[in-house]
Amino acid sequence: MPFRSYPDLVASFPHVAHFTSEKPAPMTRLRLDERLARLAPDDRAQLLRGEPLAAWSPGAGLMRFHDDRIGAAEAERIASEHLAEALGPGLHPGLRDYLEFRRDQRLFLMVLRQRRLGRGPELLASLVPGFLPEALRRHLRLHWREPDLNLGRRHPWLPELRRLLEGGSAVALRRAMMEEAWTRLRRLRDLDPLGFPAVAAFFFSWQIAAAWASHDASVAKGRFQRLYEEALPSPLPA
Repeated sequence: MPFRSYPDLVASFPHVAHFTSEKPAPMTRLRLDERLARLAPDDRAQLLRGEPLAAWSPGAGLMRFHDDRIGAAEAERIASEHLAEALGPGLHPGLRDYLEFRRDQRLFLMVLRQRRLGRGPELLASLVPGFLPEALRRHLRLHWREPDLNLGRRHPWLPELRRLLEGGSAVALRRAMMEEAWTRLRRLRDLDPLGFPAVAAFFFSWQIAAAWASHDASVAKGRFQRLYEEALPSPLPA
């Protein structure tokens, strides 16, 4: 079945400057939603399903581990159930590739953080199969203590993610993750510059640009400081 083409919609999108530029996001969320209303319902549903999984805000769902009301394992089970919906059937292959990449970014960052806190692979048991495939679950259990989880060749961006996490720079880590996502979205767009892939690439590029524009470096630094204070015997120097 051929995928739908949306040349008029793609032509209506403004240019998205690189997310680190000082230009604001190219349109408001309200305007973006008005444009997306032109999509076929199932195409629009794909984007909205994928939005929480690809999100960049700390409260977007995955791996919070500090919910004392219901416990860490239950909190992560609930989060992974919601995020698994994005990877359900009916996705465009290019969009699936991007969403699985974002799943891997978030998942591996969680593993590296929790490993530094002395926690083990039992944490993976709370993640539902729809979010964490069993083959990957087994791999992570087996290679939990290896520096790059024995995944550095398959995911060349992973060693840099680990290095930045260990270096304690929240802003540099966030930027590197976004840069990799940004590059992948350019590839997604190029699959069909006038079709659904181009619409999806614009949507998730807008998501990155909006998240970066609203990012507060001082808040991020404080969050990282707290993570390190939990992991190390004494706080990091200012």
